[in-house]
Amino acid sequence: MSLQYVSDNNGQTTAVLISIEDWQELRKRHPDVDSMEGELPQWQKDIIDERMRLLKEHPDQVTSMEDFLAELDKEDEKA
Repeated sequence: MSLQYVSDNNGQTTAVLISIEDWQELRKRHPDVDSMEGELPQWQKDIIDERMRLLKEHPDQVTSMEDFLAELDKEDEKA
């Protein structure tokens, strides 16, 4: 998966863009993704911020899209 990061004038990351093909694959594997509404709780934002920091510090440790989706599928099977 190829990601593009959007930053504000202060250099703060404000968004992540993925290709339409990757989005369609996510929707295929997780059809409820379109129905997610509302703002994330602060604790989830904190986790995302920490993971973004680690990603920038260790880009060589990024997981492939296929591995990520497989991990999500495993989590869904457990639920």
